[in-house]
Amino acid sequence: GDVADVPYLVGANDREENLLRWLPGSDEAMMKRLQPDSDRILADYMVDAPSREVAIGRMWGEAGMTEPARRRARSFAALGRKVWLYRFSYVPEKQRASVPGAGHDAEIQMVFDTPNAASRAAGWTGADAAMANAVSDYWVAFAKTGDPNHAGAAQWPAFTTEADRLMEFGAQGPEVRADFARERLGLLEAAGLRAAAAQGSKE
Repeated sequence: GDVADVPYLVGANDREENLLRWLPGSDEAMMKRLQPDSDRILADYMVDAPSREVAIGRMWGEAGMTEPARRRARSFAALGRKVWLYRFSYVPEKQRASVPGAGHDAEIQMVFDTPNAASRAAGWTGADAAMANAVSDYWVAFAKTGDPNHAGAAQWPAFTTEADRLMEFGAQGPEVRADFARERLGLLEAAGLRAAAAQGSKE
């Protein structure tokens, strides 16, 4: 609980597993670290995945980024701090045929309302520019006031321990979602805490 009393904005993207190209083997290392829980949790990811490799990748991305962001939001909210949680899944329209999701740092171009190299090459559509304006406006409002909400924008509710809500920046625009992946993120959190405790006891 020893944290500064300042507003906090935190989140993750829907395809954080794109980082695996730089961290080969870390997905299988996660599976070993989270044993005996990993196979049971993986079964949930296998439901919608075309292969075990894809399912493990998605699990790795959520274990490494999505679940910790949610856990931090919950911890800050429990201390009475103002915190806003997001999930970024928007892919520019002309890249959707070749890019399966919003990878790590994909939101940066929208936050700064400036296309990255891939987006410049493909070309932003009007919808992409509108999303960039929307995302950037939330971040600018947060930087100015400590609250991402501002006139003319969809209300982004603060995260609370009672209401597990986040803002999804997806293909349909900014939308509030409640209890996103709550069950599987809870399983990942519990497994991670058990693994950390087991490692600590060995040390």
